[in-house]
Amino acid sequence: MASSSRGDTAASHAWDRTGIADEPALYPHRPGAVGFARGGPNTRTVEIAIATNAIPALDTVNYQGVVGFPVIAEVRQGLDVLSRLEGRYGNAPIENDSLSIVGGAYLDRAFPGLDRITSARVTKEWGRHSK
Repeated sequence: MASSSRGDTAASHAWDRTGIADEPALYPHRPGAVGFARGGPNTRTVEIAIATNAIPALDTVNYQGVVGFPVIAEVRQGLDVLSRLEGRYGNAPIENDSLSIVGGAYLDRAFPGLDRITSARVTKEWGRHSK
């Protein structure tokens, strides 16, 4: 469960209740691939991941009965910025209850100096021709 950079836990909770249906994995996990995180069937919410290197296993892995982690977008400019983001926390565990209740303030306290993406924009439609 992720909250926005502004700590908007209400928006995150709304997406938790709504969920995002599973879809097939159609695009490869190459550098810049953007995909939803999930914890099982039909559990996608607002948490996303951006691949910094190719991860072909995510295209076909069977995780709790759902095959693949679908790529929903691709970073086409600025991918080099990801290599400069704060990396000291790696994949440190996040206390989802604290994040859900407190939002961004929890991240500020638990992970000082953690970088955030505060805006992103779609510059063109991403279709089948982008494979």
